[in-house]
Amino acid sequence: MLFGWNLRSMQSKPTFILPVLHPVKALAFNHNGQLLAFGDSEGSIKILDVRSQASVANWSVPKNHDVLGLSFSFDETVMTSVTSDGKLAQWSLRSGHAMLSECSASSKDIPIDPR
Repeated sequence: MLFGWNLRSMQSKPTFILPVLHPVKALAFNHNGQLLAFGDSEGSIKILDVRSQASVANWSVPKNHDVLGLSFSFDETVMTSVTSDGKLAQWSLRSGHAMLSECSASSKDIPIDPR
């Protein structure tokens, strides 16, 4: 179940039940909060329309690794995911919801800000 938080009353309230069978590991809203993307521990990524709770897109990452992070592109045509095996993938939100690209990223490839 997904809970919303009312910042005025400082109370949470159930918003809706996510249609998943496995623990959710990553969440991302688009810029206006109308779309919710979530990824689970079995490599499934789903996007829901928040108002209607209708499914917009579904993907499965190769080899069913945990989805650890999700992000919408600025123009909301691409979803980027990162999985527990260090793979970054880009998924099209327009052209058949296909995987556009995938690459490996190890911790030695990611710059660390020493601040």
